[in-house]
Amino acid sequence: MIVATKDEKLYAAKPVSSNYGYLQVIEVTDDNGVIMMMDDTNAFTFETATGGYKIQQNGGKYLYLDETHNSFQVAESPTEGEIWTAVAQDNGTFKITNVLRNKYVQLDASYGTYGAYDAEKGSMPYLYLLDEGTSGINTIKANTDVNAPVYNLAGQQVEKSYKGLVIKNGKKVINK
Repeated sequence: MIVATKDEKLYAAKPVSSNYGYLQVIEVTDDNGVIMMMDDTNAFTFETATGGYKIQQNGGKYLYLDETHNSFQVAESPTEGEIWTAVAQDNGTFKITNVLRNKYVQLDASYGTYGAYDAEKGSMPYLYLLDEGTSGINTIKANTDVNAPVYNLAGQQVEKSYKGLVIKNGKKVINK
């Protein structure tokens, strides 16, 4: 789940419903690190790929950027512009950057939708993991898995024994 703040409220990204567009939003609330959702239609999957991640929206299509737009394009098999890095920031947000276009995902302060920009336009998102609930309501919660993968500052997965500044469970940690 991709969630960011605007005007002291939280907004989750919704998948693009056509072949291109900005990510529309739905207002959500955070209850001690848990966001309640009725279903997983707003879930995005970060799939490991060479050089970073592919971001797949619910429905199977991948987000990518073309050469000229700040909005997202979606396709089942993009040919370029589909690789992203996700680097944790000190405030708990993530800088999700398109490797080819060098633009990063933000909740635009003016329009209230998610786009990808090369300069600051709003809020960077938090990332939450889907946790299948037993009550019929899925919860989205921050990743605290002790066996979670470890990443370097470029967003590349590294061995747990990697020395230096790494990202684990969405936080920067120094491995000695």
